[in-house]
Amino acid sequence: MSRCPEPTGKSRGIFNAVWTALRALGKGNELEFESTGDTASTAEADCASKGNLRGSKYIRIRTLGKKPPAAYIYPCCWGYSQNHSGTRIGHYWPRLETELRLVGEPEDDQTTPDRNRKHASKPAESVRSEGTSPGRVGVLDTLHSLPEIRQIPNDRDPGLVGIKERTLVTGRKLPMNTEISGRIVELVRDFEIYTGEEMPFGDWAWSIHRETVILRKQFSSVENAIHSYDFIVKHVGHTLVAWGMDGREAKLVPPAEFHSRIKECGPRLSSWEPYSTSDLITESLARDLLDTFKTLGLSKTSSQVVTASKVMHHLLPNLVPPIDREYTSRFFTPRGLKNVREPNSTTQFLAIAQGLGWIAKSLEEQYGKGYLTSLVDRTEYATSESKIIDNAIVGYVKRHNLKKVSK
Repeated sequence: MSRCPEPTGKSRGIFNAVWTALRALGKGNELEFESTGDTASTAEADCASKGNLRGSKYIRIRTLGKKPPAAYIYPCCWGYSQNHSGTRIGHYWPRLETELRLVGEPEDDQTTPDRNRKHASKPAESVRSEGTSPGRVGVLDTLHSLPEIRQIPNDRDPGLVGIKERTLVTGRKLPMNTEISGRIVELVRDFEIYTGEEMPFGDWAWSIHRETVILRKQFSSVENAIHSYDFIVKHVGHTLVAWGMDGREAKLVPPAEFHSRIKECGPRLSSWEPYSTSDLITESLARDLLDTFKTLGLSKTSSQVVTASKVMHHLLPNLVPPIDREYTSRFFTPRGLKNVREPNSTTQFLAIAQGLGWIAKSLEEQYGKGYLTSLVDRTEYATSESKIIDNAIVGYVKRHNLKKVSK
């Protein structure tokens, strides 16, 4: 069976909203509902774990009291009378929409003009009203109600076009455009799918990173860690070399200088130790990080921010994820920009740092505080809270082929 084509527009948005609402019930918990034919049924959201559809979201339908599934609904099937396997689903999805208060109740079985249409035809839209019935708040409204966006001048960095200011429900402000905010919403909503993508990390480089992270946990504080020459040079420095940060495009300063420069930042690093990635929404903290990254001077090339972020990730793993141009900058860069540059400018770095903070904050709000902590060490790549967010970004860029720049 080949992978289902991804739907576009409203049908995809409604499927994702229904799937997310069902998933919020908890894995193994099913929603009881009646089909339009008054058949008692249950629905459960899950992800395919093997085969060509691995990682794809789907909704499993069962007749109440019966174990074998009656139907599977994938994103590409939503709105059709039959799924891609030819199983009838047109009497299930309208009821799920209304049960989860996405639209008003369907009046009868004629709400879809041609109930015998097969999957190859265009999805029906008539069943989906533009709003919800009076007094109802739809799941889509909850997931996608984004605050008003106000355009702000972008003369500080002409290379980053379309930067806007978004006021979040938390009262914090983030620099991002609508395309990037859409990516963040999708990343948070399908977080465990993206973290489940195959990571493009070599075994040798990854084993050195894990060893460094484990050793860092043995130090009682970041202050103690940075005073260890062996830890900073032989472990953190060695990890950066394994990650390609001491080659033609990025050249580290000599070991003794590398250690002394990091030690000079001791007081500032200690003040950041209580913070986590969600605190990056605070602009003052993000600016302090950028200032430190630039003044550290750990690289002889222009990649100061990338180099410093990877050092800081191993010193403050719950605050700073490793930032790079290939994945992090690409995720926070609109498709229309052909050149993804080093995140050295203030505007660009704030967009990335505060965007990372918004992701972490949203994960807390959607899945509860401690959610990221619960994922640490669940897989070999989940070495810290901030690295899990970085893994999701890598998975998103790979899955959506963002590395392929539009011409």
